[in-house]
Amino acid sequence: MSEGTNPFEPLVDLIADRVAARLLAIQEREKKRLYSTEAAARYLSLSNAQVYRLIVSGKIKSLREGRRRLIDRDELDRWIAVRANGGVISAGWQNDGHAAAVRSSR
Repeated sequence: MSEGTNPFEPLVDLIADRVAARLLAIQEREKKRLYSTEAAARYLSLSNAQVYRLIVSGKIKSLREGRRRLIDRDELDRWIAVRANGGVISAGWQNDGHAAAVRSSR
């Protein structure tokens, strides 16, 4: 065996890869699904006022829980994808009226 070569390195790499995959899976499961408007603003790097304007204009759907507004993470991701696509709904998203709201903002 040559000096500097560790025969266990492939096994260590395999274990490290599996641990990393499990940690990512755990993080994904633990992600919050519903965000407050303040958390949504942080997620989108916008102000609270901008998030409220998006809700009022219908560009982002929210639900009301008591006095709070909550926004689904998928809705935030959809808004990001629409913006990244120049306001065009991509084939992966259902056209549920948001396309008109995005087009009318131009």
